[in-house]
Amino acid sequence: MKISIIAPVYNNKDYLQEWFDTVMAQTFTDFELVIIDDGSTDGARELCEEFAKQDSRVRLIVQRNGGAAAARNTGILNAKGEYLTFVDSDDCLDADYLQVLYDAMVENEADMSMVNYRLFEPTERGVKFVNYITADDVETMVLDPRKAVSLESGWHLNGSVFMMIWGKLFKKECLEGFTFPEGMMYEDEAATHRMILRSHKVAFVNDPHYSYRLRSGSVSRDIIDDKNLQDLVRAYKMKIADFTTAGIPTKNVRGRYLAAIKEKLEQTRDQGPQFPGYRECQEVLRLADLNQ
Repeated sequence: MKISIIAPVYNNKDYLQEWFDTVMAQTFTDFELVIIDDGSTDGARELCEEFAKQDSRVRLIVQRNGGAAAARNTGILNAKGEYLTFVDSDDCLDADYLQVLYDAMVENEADMSMVNYRLFEPTERGVKFVNYITADDVETMVLDPRKAVSLESGWHLNGSVFMMIWGKLFKKECLEGFTFPEGMMYEDEAATHRMILRSHKVAFVNDPHYSYRLRSGSVSRDIIDDKNLQDLVRAYKMKIADFTTAGIPTKNVRGRYLAAIKEKLEQTRDQGPQFPGYRECQEVLRLADLNQ
């Protein structure tokens, strides 16, 4: 088994069939799909059971609700492939997604590869796509891991691609003993750079082969409460500490986080002051002012 695709599922039945069809249409066929149902109550688990009956490459693991990070950790522990890729089960994959990632890794003798992504959002007028790059931007870049993580805040095209857990292929051995931080929002922000830094060489195909769905109900788009604010600060502190420990400059990532914290405070200024997380965000900004 070459590749394990790890996919958490939680109460997203309406999007599963479209997502599943794009996974099973991969031109690279030596893979398993490990679905972790994280306590769904909307019929998603039952649909995934049907998927598992349709193709022997599909395995379904059912667990009590623990969040996406806990589901991914379960996936890592149960994966049988030599390589791992993580996907969100409401997104869509280009048919050559796995092939492009695998070829980039092998041809460049890397232990991690990644592709860019596009946004898509179904509307009353049809599907709206947003591409971050043009045909002139397409290239393959071979990066040192420290350079790769620094680009999340300093690349002019789409730095967020270096922060997302999906759209990447890892040698399984690189993730030996790795776990996602459970019980927090922004777990990608807190974890992806650590995964990249476990590699020795990163092959980045700057071409979109992954489609990220924009929809209501997204943690980052719709919910700004005390936990959201506290976890944003927690992710910020974890990343700054990791960069400092690894000797990676923090100026750009620090600026990006401070801007995000200011935006969240503005969005919650009416009800926010009652939250401990709001006050924690204010304290971070006060400390930042000392470094002006």
